[in-house]
Amino acid sequence: MIRKRMFGGAGLMALVATTPVLAQTAPVGPHAPGVFGIVFFVLALLLYFLPTWTALWRRHDKKWLVVLANLLLGWTVIGWVAVLVWSLAGAARGTNAAANSTPPPIQ
Repeated sequence: MIRKRMFGGAGLMALVATTPVLAQTAPVGPHAPGVFGIVFFVLALLLYFLPTWTALWRRHDKKWLVVLANLLLGWTVIGWVAVLVWSLAGAARGTNAAANSTPPPIQ
């Protein structure tokens, strides 16, 4: 019981001690990101994950590999383009002719 109070107090003291440091790191004034910075960040994030969204929307057979490749290789331009081509060129589930055709009649 005594230890619990001691660690609780130490945690509270650490939080109080670091609060001014955390407050100083937030950008204020002309260096704040503003609306343009936030919109740019969101658009860049959407563009970065475009191969992922494409693979999920097309129901790509290997969509989880596309997601993983996008996370690991998407930061390089060549990797991002390769994953985008892969997400567009791969076979989407349910789009081949065999899946859409009716079965032959039973004789």
